[in-house]
Amino acid sequence: MHEVLKHAYGSNYVQDASLYKVCWLTEQPLQLDNYNCGLFVIKYMQSAPLSPGFQMFDPIERRRLLVDLLKDVDNRCFLEFKNQFDMYNTR
Repeated sequence: MHEVLKHAYGSNYVQDASLYKVCWLTEQPLQLDNYNCGLFVIKYMQSAPLSPGFQMFDPIERRRLLVDLLKDVDNRCFLEFKNQFDMYNTR
């Protein structure tokens, strides 16, 4: 795998994880169930403000995330599907 990454990224590929900045959270949200870990990670990566001690998402949050991902301007698969669907409906 390292060889593939070296080929793809050239001199920008770094194997030494010590070169990356590590941020430790002093107060982080707490996941109490076995199935919302993905939501916690995605919301953290989106820099969504989750208050310290936050434990549960609104039941609709998964649907919101799905819509956000589908409608994202970088979602080429969805755009291709939408274009084909629009072409089909204009016949």
